[in-house]
Amino acid sequence: MILKVKVGKIKFLTSHHAIQIDPNAKGIIMDVYLKDENKVINVEMQASNHGDLPRRARYYQAAADIDTTPKGSEYKDLKQNYIVFICTFDPFHKGMPIYNFKNYCINHEEPIPLEDGTEKIFLNTAAKDLSNLDQKLQAFYHYL
Repeated sequence: MILKVKVGKIKFLTSHHAIQIDPNAKGIIMDVYLKDENKVINVEMQASNHGDLPRRARYYQAAADIDTTPKGSEYKDLKQNYIVFICTFDPFHKGMPIYNFKNYCINHEEPIPLEDGTEKIFLNTAAKDLSNLDQKLQAFYHYL
């Protein structure tokens, strides 16, 4: 509903999935972690804003890539990687109910998509105007 993508046969679904890349590296615990044949989806619930969500999303995305890429695989085998933060506050202070981020080249008159298979989505469940969202997503916001 949030991603507007179909999830295939789920190979792995867990809540509170821990990833520790290296004993000396910062580990993470993902709230909801899903893998299907060609996608990785991490959903995080955020009730407080510490001002670090963009970089946290970057770190989680990198950790999920490492977690799902076996030794000897090729970069073309990287799965689509979605990071979703469901926030009870407006993380970017623009009043939008949803913020979708992808990577683009910005120094061309038309942005060129990088097409690296990543997307970061931030839901602002405190948004006042939900008219741009479909009815199911509006109902989800009201539930939260």
